[in-house]
Amino acid sequence: MGNSLIIVGVIVVIAVVIAVVVLSRKGDKAPASVATKPEETDAWSHYLTAGESWSDHDRAAIRALRELSQDEFDRIKSSVQAVQAKALADPSPQAALRRAVMDATDRFVLVDAHQGAGPSGEAGDFASIVEVGVLRCAAHERFGDYDRDDWYAHYLNVARMNSRNVAAMVRKTVKDQPSSFESALHDPLTRTMAEVRQTLLNHPPRTSVERSDKLTSNAEARRLSPTQHQIDELTRIMSNRFEKLFAGQIYRVEAGTAADPAVTFQVDASLLYTILANNFRHSTDAWRYIMEEALGDYRGAMNDEDGLLSLAQTCHGSWEKNSEDGALNALLKTACEGAFDGAEGWEGTATGMVEDASFLSGQIQRVVRET
Repeated sequence: MGNSLIIVGVIVVIAVVIAVVVLSRKGDKAPASVATKPEETDAWSHYLTAGESWSDHDRAAIRALRELSQDEFDRIKSSVQAVQAKALADPSPQAALRRAVMDATDRFVLVDAHQGAGPSGEAGDFASIVEVGVLRCAAHERFGDYDRDDWYAHYLNVARMNSRNVAAMVRKTVKDQPSSFESALHDPLTRTMAEVRQTLLNHPPRTSVERSDKLTSNAEARRLSPTQHQIDELTRIMSNRFEKLFAGQIYRVEAGTAADPAVTFQVDASLLYTILANNFRHSTDAWRYIMEEALGDYRGAMNDEDGLLSLAQTCHGSWEKNSEDGALNALLKTACEGAFDGAEGWEGTATGMVEDASFLSGQIQRVVRET
């Protein structure tokens, strides 16, 4: 009996020793399948040492950063790492990182827009540029959320467009110049930016926006808005057009007589709106501005703007439903029907107007297709 107890005791001791050895070995080396969480300093080091892989803008920002005193350098580093730590502590850290990247991007592109487009070797708000780079590195290390042609490439383009509009509006306000197209465009662009930001938070990592599903419900191939240069050119074209229209020099029909300018004005307004709507998302704002500026002494023709806009939108619908060859004829027919309020005679008028309407259409198309 005593020998049996001794044997059992020996077996227990051996088992305990084996267990201790196994557990100690597991503590020495974690299994290969368990990923090590990157430290917060890893993203910072990665960004500063990436070298030639970064854009000119980033390399210029890194050069500017390294020219700072040690205290200034440490202050910026501490600030960036605080933003990173806060984002990673968020319940949805990947989305929080993206929001922080967007916020920093908004800051530096607005500074760039106010300073003007400088050489590639210059960096304006370099602290925000560095912040974007470090946060992008953190997103890559934690979530694989980085690619040269991903959600951020799209957001950067949209942010730059929006910042140029804001900067132009501020410059003109400071110079006490009359409000221009930028002012009319500010609110819709602000709404669009909020829409884009929200949608991009859920955009798949390492996926081009162009290759994915539509970014928003309105994100077809149309650009957001015309440039100020395009607005100015279209205003000039329509101004000349309206002068000739009200002088009876265009839309001459049977026996050399001119069509009623009150009717043909609505046709031209509808044609302008239609081509803008085919190319830009914010067509109504652009249309209103061009019409008001181009009419000059004939601004009274806009006394029923809502009715004019409604007709223009109906004409746009008729254009979209027809083939390329028949679109202009369909627009003219719809415009004349609406302008004459169903009266007889519109069909002959529309037929006689094709040549002049085609000329105006060509002028507008050339301008809106400029990039």
